[in-house]
Amino acid sequence: MNLDRTIENLEFPSKTKLEEFWNKRYSANFHIGVLGRLNKKEYEKIQKNVDNWYKLQDEILHDLFNKKMSDWSIKTTFLRVKLLNEFYSTNIPDICIYNVAECISKANKDKEINLRQLILKPENNGDKKNAIDFITAILKYKVFDGYKSTLSKDIYSFATKFCHFCNPKEYSIYDQYVEKLLKDYITEKNFSCECIQSSQNFKKTELSTLMKDYKNFIELIDCFIAFCELPKTYKDKRAKVDNFLWLGGMMKYKKGSNYKEEREKRLKK
Repeated sequence: MNLDRTIENLEFPSKTKLEEFWNKRYSANFHIGVLGRLNKKEYEKIQKNVDNWYKLQDEILHDLFNKKMSDWSIKTTFLRVKLLNEFYSTNIPDICIYNVAECISKANKDKEINLRQLILKPENNGDKKNAIDFITAILKYKVFDGYKSTLSKDIYSFATKFCHFCNPKEYSIYDQYVEKLLKDYITEKNFSCECIQSSQNFKKTELSTLMKDYKNFIELIDCFIAFCELPKTYKDKRAKVDNFLWLGGMMKYKKGSNYKEEREKRLKK
C-alpha cells in the first residue's frame, strides 16, 4: 500500500487533494482496502454496496436538512436527529432522541435564544459557539420528570454535525479523528490563530480541551483552510476540508485501519 504523502508529511491539501479525498468518501475500495471496514467474512456479500450505502446516507441527510429548512416542527426535527445520530454514530441514546429534538424545535420559539437564527445566519464565531453550546447542553445535567437523568452526557460532536448539515458553509464538524489529525498539524506545523499563541505552549491533551470550545475549534479550522490556499470561489471547501481531516484521521488512527498497520510497520523498519 502506498502511504499518502499529504497525510504522512502533513502537507496542507490542495484543491486537487480535497477532491481526491471527497471521491474516497464514497469508494468501497477505500473503505474496505484502506480503512479496513467490513473485512470480516460475514460482510463479503455486502462489500460491493458500501459506496452506494454512504452516498445514499449523505443524500438523505442533505435532502432532509437543506430542502426543508423552514420546517422546524417536532416531527421533522425528530427525523433529523434520529437519522443523523444513526448514520454518523453520534451516540445519543435512543431514549433521548425525542428530548433532543423537542429542545431544538422549541428553541426556535424561545424569546431567550433563537436557535434557528444562530444556525442559519450567524453573525460571527460567537454566534456559532452559542448554537453549539445550546445543543451540547441539552442532555447535560438534564432533569426529566423531576429527577436528574442517569443518561446525562455531552453531545458536542452531534451538535457540530447537526449545525453543519443545517448550514455547511458556516459550521465545521468536530469528530475524534478530525481532532487527532488537526492536533498533528498544529503541533508539527506550528500554525496558530487567536486561540493559541503558539502550538508549542500546548500539549496534545490540552488541545483536546481547547477544541471542545467551538469558537476555538472553528478558528483553528479557518486557520487550516487559510493555509490550504484554496480559490475563494471553491465550492463547499469547508465540507471538503472536514472530509479530508476525517478520512485522513481514520487512515492514521482508526483501529483496524490497513493504512495505520502498514504505516506502523514501515516506521519500525
